[in-house]
Amino acid sequence: MKRLLSFTFLLFFSFYSMYAVQQEDITIKELESTVKDKANELAIDDKASLIQNKAIVKRKRHVRSARQIQGIFGHAIKRASHRELIDKRKRIAGNY
Repeated sequence: MKRLLSFTFLLFFSFYSMYAVQQEDITIKELESTVKDKANELAIDDKASLIQNKAIVKRKRHVRSARQIQGIFGHAIKRASHRELIDKRKRIAGNY
């Protein structure tokens, strides 16, 4: 009887672990797509603000090139997408 119970438990645990691994793979793929989507949204928003900032820079006559402004916004996009990734991982792990 003990062997039957232990075998049943082992069988159940192995199937459950395979199911959990499949679920984890799906969530990682969803996570990657969510981060890419968010980065694209931010890039669109930042392009509009980049155009506005170019006009502001020209009006104020600061010596800043478009490349410098793009670098500033590129860094902001990276930070925002990384923050989104960390938040999503915490929610999946149950720490949030």
